[in-house]
Amino acid sequence: FDCALLFVDISGFTSSMERFATQGSRGTERFWRAISGYFGSLLREIYSRGGDVECFAGDAMMVSFGAEEVASHPIGALILARHLALHGDVQSEADARLAVATKVAVDAAAAMLRTMSPYTRVERDFPGPGQDMQLLLTLHGSVGAGGLTALELIHADTGETARGKRWHYVCGPVIGQLARAHAISAANDCVLSKQAARAAGADA
Repeated sequence: FDCALLFVDISGFTSSMERFATQGSRGTERFWRAISGYFGSLLREIYSRGGDVECFAGDAMMVSFGAEEVASHPIGALILARHLALHGDVQSEADARLAVATKVAVDAAAAMLRTMSPYTRVERDFPGPGQDMQLLLTLHGSVGAGGLTALELIHADTGETARGKRWHYVCGPVIGQLARAHAISAANDCVLSKQAARAAGADA
């Protein structure tokens, strides 16, 4: 399916976790509670725009904004109508849908960077002087646009869908775009592939 694909990488995750772990189980618990709140804020930016998390990879996540799905989402539908009014005479509807999905992905990335990077949270009331724990995180990301194939493999012998018997994969040209763009992204930055920049146009 055609989509815009957003890869978001969180920096500072491991170092923050190690600092909190020095406070034992209490520190670990409070770290995960703070991280859960952080991820919750990121996910709200994604889901409110019709995005879908394809996978988590440690402290990173890959998010798809399907051209069809975004076009049927209230925000995407409005953007698509405006886009077609401006470009419908020179662009097919399929290309317009991909362009809108890419613009929405870029908007989601911008919202995350604007509100959640850099992100600082201080957890207080740990024992001992000067023992406040600081959670300091930054984001960097990349956006690609094009074809994506999502595969779900289930254990052939049993057909079980239990954990450990099911695998989810994504592949396609857009993955290579993400890798190249992400390699040059820096903290508090999101880099678009050439294809994504072309699709998003002047709104990127």
